[in-house]
Amino acid sequence: MQRVTLSLLTLFLLVGHNVTQAGIYKWVDANGKVHYSDKAPARQKAQELDVDVGPVEANPELEQYRQRNRALLKVWDEERSQRQSQQTEKRQQLAQKRQRCAKLQREYDASRRAGYLYVPRKDGERDIYSDDQRAEYEQQLASYLRRRCKR
Repeated sequence: MQRVTLSLLTLFLLVGHNVTQAGIYKWVDANGKVHYSDKAPARQKAQELDVDVGPVEANPELEQYRQRNRALLKVWDEERSQRQSQQTEKRQQLAQKRQRCAKLQREYDASRRAGYLYVPRKDGERDIYSDDQRAEYEQQLASYLRRRCKR
């Protein structure tokens, strides 16, 4: 009980404003529990405490603690910013990969539907793939799709 009283009294002293002007009231309820407040209870008799609060001195340890916390928060913000940048980059890479895979899938599907496949030459003529060349080309596309696009 004395520990609670001392803790509460210490809390009021550390608040930093002139508590004596507002007044601190102490009372005991019907269950025997001691209460403290800056307002007197309406239905109970309360004792007004005379608390003389002097000027609050700056605590150098508290300032060091605050500085460490600010530094830690800064590091956390930087780490969060880095993670967000990395996530954004990963999303962009994934979107690009999906686009490449979709393009490759369209090329594969078109090669399967085409009557014949060819490679244009510099002179404007076409070199048409033989059946073996076509099968090899489609096999390469399918293999690349399986490896790179998890098909």
